[in-house]
Parts: sequence; structure tokens; C-alpha cells
Amino acid sequence: MGRSGKSPVLPPGMKVEPPFLAVMYIIPGIFYYSYLSYKAESAGTNFIQIDPRNTTQMCSNCGSIVKKDLSVRVHNCPYCGFVADRDYNAAVNIHRVGMEQPFEPVEPGPLHHISVVQVLSMKQEAPPFRAG
Repeated sequence: MGRSGKSPVLPPGMKVEPPFLAVMYIIPGIFYYSYLSYKAESAGTNFIQIDPRNTTQMCSNCGSIVKKDLSVRVHNCPYCGFVADRDYNAAVNIHRVGMEQPFEPVEPGPLHHISVVQVLSMKQEAPPFRAG
């Protein structure tokens, strides 16, 4: 998409074939993962690529699938009561899959409820530092 939010206009007579579309979306991903693998190796660690499906939907505490829209930023499991930031929940799931760890609760008890105001305030930047 262009800056105006519209799809780019192709020259007259030019068609975009499906193989070209595949190249546009697959090739950058291949280079991205190759670069991540290279950086991990140069840092003396491993890069493990995992399947990202359901990493934000699965409860990292009990393993239940909790469906939610992308606009919901807090994971709140109705089955075990676990409450966490959606990204934190997904990170724990990704780490567990990548490290092939057995499934066990992350926290001994559910976290306190996070209000919408608290989540929105987390997105604000800190005020600029001013030397005295």
C-alpha cells in the first residue's frame, strides 16, 4: 500500500501474477530469518523458528485456548483466572515451545486484574530528561 492507504497503481497492461506475489511476501521473510539466525550464531546462541499460531490465544498458565480480538490487550483466562499482558502471555508460550519445555504454570497464582487505564498508560513515553 502506498502512503495514501490505497493499493499502488500498476502501469497499464501490467498484471501481477500469483508467483510474483509469493516472491514479494516469502523472500523478505527468508532473508529476515536468515539474518536472525546469523545474529544468534554470532552471539553464541541458537535461533529456533516456531509456529506462531495460537501463541496469543493459549493461556500460558493452563494451556486453554481463550479467543480474543486483536484489540484486547490483556489475557484473562476464564478457566484458571490467570491475568497477564497479551504480549507477555504470548512470549511465555513462544519461549516454552522454542525450549520444548513441559507445560506447567508460570505463576503460582493469577496476577491482579489490570485495568484499561493501566494498559493505556503503559504505552506512553517517559518525559524527556532535563539536566538540572
